[in-house]
Amino acid sequence: MIRTILPAASVVALLALSGCSAPAEVAAPRSTPGLPAACTPDPRTRAAPATTLSASAARFDATLRRIAQDEDLEAFLALLDPDVTASFGGHSGPQGFREAWIDPPAGSASAFWADLRRMLGFGGTMAAGPGENLVYPYYFDTWDGATDPFETWVDVQGTLYTTGPACPEPALRRALTPLIGPRLYADRTGGRWRVMGFLQGD
Repeated sequence: MIRTILPAASVVALLALSGCSAPAEVAAPRSTPGLPAACTPDPRTRAAPATTLSASAARFDATLRRIAQDEDLEAFLALLDPDVTASFGGHSGPQGFREAWIDPPAGSASAFWADLRRMLGFGGTMAAGPGENLVYPYYFDTWDGATDPFETWVDVQGTLYTTGPACPEPALRRALTPLIGPRLYADRTGGRWRVMGFLQGD
């Protein structure tokens, strides 16, 4: 398994784009604001070492980042597999994706772009297989199933926190991202990358 993430400063800069239409330079935080002092990281956290994507994966990654920066919906839709899975509730295909993620009442374009930029900020996991595949954000693949996914949260550096007496859910919800939040799956088959899944929940 090969994993890749951006430097922390790049992660935070991309996260800052969630509510903006243009890049913003911000300093990387030294700690996660809003967490109780007694709330400490889950010891089972596994960091993803920085590495180099394959040439084709790097091009796809750059394409995703450009699309997210420009908020180019048509370009993103062109990357979707005809059978892309967009929810666990039966949404599939480009139209199902739009219904689940873009079009009201279920979807929200602004929320979708924020989610996409956030997962790209964390970076993806690349694995060998029949073709090539990528999963964004990387930490979803590093999670080993030892904690309840509905009680596990992630900070901007990919550190895991688990709901408990020292880490009440309301505080985690305000400061962190849920482990089973939005994620993107992409495969390269026949020489072309396709987004095969864009999901959240379990």
